[in-house]
Amino acid sequence: MRLRCPVCNNEVDSTALRMEWGAGGGYHCPICNELVRISLPFRLHVALLSLLIAAGTLIIVRVHNTVAFVLLSVLIWVPVSLLLNAVSSRIRPPTLKAVHQRSPYSHHSYELFQKGDSSKAASVPSDSDKGPIHDTKEN
Repeated sequence: MRLRCPVCNNEVDSTALRMEWGAGGGYHCPICNELVRISLPFRLHVALLSLLIAAGTLIIVRVHNTVAFVLLSVLIWVPVSLLLNAVSSRIRPPTLKAVHQRSPYSHHSYELFQKGDSSKAASVPSDSDKGPIHDTKEN
């Protein structure tokens, strides 16, 4: 599927997008290397319609137990949602949206440790670098 990058405005093959791992997620455009995400045009409509289909199916089957109704609704909702997303993407294809970078203060702890923990460790003197310890107190 061909998608248009919102940053560089070039057409990109969806298989050429490289995934960004981490909490922010998204994909890197292979041309401009900017972070983008895939936006499904009818995602809210699909979520609501698939939930109504799941609940309606369980009402027709006459599931009266509340816990079973909720669990079965979720189990039915997921595949129906995937099917409706596939159908809706044929009607109106997904688009790419630019991902706005987060504040540098909103990094996760694992990202902070990856950024240069080793450079701090090299600059901290160890006890062995100080030489022998001399007691300066006089008795």
